[in-house]
Amino acid sequence: MNDTPTAAQALLALSRSSTARTQVARLRELLPEIEAAQAAGVKHQHILESLNAHGFALSMKAYSVMLYRLRQARAKSAGAGASAGAPQPAVQAPAAAGIAEKASGAQNPAAAPAASPTDPKPGEPKRFDWDTLKNTPPQW
Repeated sequence: MNDTPTAAQALLALSRSSTARTQVARLRELLPEIEAAQAAGVKHQHILESLNAHGFALSMKAYSVMLYRLRQARAKSAGAGASAGAPQPAVQAPAAAGIAEKASGAQNPAAAPAASPTDPKPGEPKRFDWDTLKNTPPQW
């Protein structure tokens, strides 16, 4: 067999090497452990001291910024993953809609009261018209 590493093996070795990777990439890999330590009550200062003792060279500000950006990127990718999945139905099935209305106490749109003069027309912003409402009892 040939002892010379192939290009794939060389790239794999680079991806596992701590000297060839950026600090952000290494911190991204450790993010679940960092958050587990935080959840256990470990202070950020102690986490940072441990990271710096194991090859990182971060200030508290750089650590905070990296952590913030990594969490933002994770939330963005999680949000994009949820919207990129199967499309949600725009209209509920009739049976499911009836169950949801009974559970929430919502009324049937056909049984809803007629629109009042203060209701805006579709596409219009809602306005407060005192003259129309001043002689009506409060609806609390």
